[in-house]
Amino acid sequence: MEQLSPQKIAIFEGIFSLTRQGRDLQTVKVQEIADAAGMGKSSLYEHFKSKEEILRAAAEYCLSRELDQIHEIIARADDFTGMLDGSLDYLLEVMTQRVELYQAIGQSRAGTDKGECGRLFMEANGEIWKITQAGVACGKRDGIISSDLPDRECIYIILTTLLGFAMGCFAQNKLPDTDPEVFREMCRATRAHLLRSLAGPGT
Repeated sequence: MEQLSPQKIAIFEGIFSLTRQGRDLQTVKVQEIADAAGMGKSSLYEHFKSKEEILRAAAEYCLSRELDQIHEIIARADDFTGMLDGSLDYLLEVMTQRVELYQAIGQSRAGTDKGECGRLFMEANGEIWKITQAGVACGKRDGIISSDLPDRECIYIILTTLLGFAMGCFAQNKLPDTDPEVFREMCRATRAHLLRSLAGPGT
C-alpha cells in the first residue's frame, strides 16, 4: 500500500468512526467527516476535492490494507497448513469485526463510478488469485496437496471453500449470543474439509 499522510489516515479513520456510530455515509456531511477526523473542513479539502473522492479513497485504503494483511499472513507462515490456519483466523476476524464497515462504504458508493468499483474488484480478485496460486505451489511442495490435482482446480476449491466459510461466519455473527466455540468448530471443520479435498481422490 502506498505511504499515506497522517492527515489522510485520520480522515479515513473519521469515516470509520462515523460508520461505527451508525451514520449513513450517503447522507453524512463533509463537515462531519472533518470533525470526526479532528480537523477543519478547509484542512480536509487540502487533501480531497469532494466527499465522493474521500469515499473512493477510503474504499481503496480498506482494500489495500486487507491485501497487505493477507500478504503478511502468507509471509509469516512456515508451511501450507500455517497459511490455511492464518487465512481462516483472518476471515473470521474480518467477517465478525470489520465487514459492516465495508458494507457501509460499499452502499455509500452504490450507483457511483461503477467503472472504478469494477477496477478495484478486478485488482483484488487478481491479487487473491496470485496469492492462492502461491499457496497451492507451497501445498504441493509440502505433499499436502495432491500433485495429480490441476492448480486451477485447487485454487477453485480453496477460494470457494473459504468464501463459504466467510459467509457462514457473517451469518452466525448476526445471531444473538453466539458461543465463540461455534466459530472455532467452523474453523476446524473447514480446515479438515479443505485438506481432505486437496489431498485428492481416494484419501
